[in-house]
Amino acid sequence: MVSHLHYFDMKLFLAFFFLVVSTAFASPKDTLTVKQMENLNAIRQFKPGFEGATTSGNKYSVYGLKLKRRWTLLVVDSLSIKSFQLNRKTGELSDNTETYTDMIVTSMRAKMIKVKQKRKDLADFTLINYYRMSTKGLRLFQRINSTENKIKRLESQGKKAKGLLEKAKKIKK
Repeated sequence: MVSHLHYFDMKLFLAFFFLVVSTAFASPKDTLTVKQMENLNAIRQFKPGFEGATTSGNKYSVYGLKLKRRWTLLVVDSLSIKSFQLNRKTGELSDNTETYTDMIVTSMRAKMIKVKQKRKDLADFTLINYYRMSTKGLRLFQRINSTENKIKRLESQGKKAKGLLEKAKKIKK
């Protein structure tokens, strides 16, 4: 016996089919996770220190964050959040780790930062305002940062030990 698809079943099938096809061909850069959307919305509640657009017309916002004597620039566009460490002597920006960026976003979501309404010239832009960590946020940042540094040190020691073991095996042969 041949079963006939009802009109409703056909619509449901087509809707499901188009959903699968559209998500299959979407690039990963075009889709955001729930966490990324929440982070973007949390950051957009704060006033950026600088706003601009790239040559292709993509809008971005720059948030300056002063942690003791170090400057971190948080660059937010429509699809991503990146943080950079500013070297004050050379004026160069170095990329931060994703963990570091997540920590900054988490402190912003927890309202552990305070705004300073003061102009500041950094790198190629002038920030209208910038942010500083509260005492509680600074303590949390230092704990997370020290833990991350310990993990990196242990990973590098593990790589050195692995290299020494490989050299010892080669010598035995």
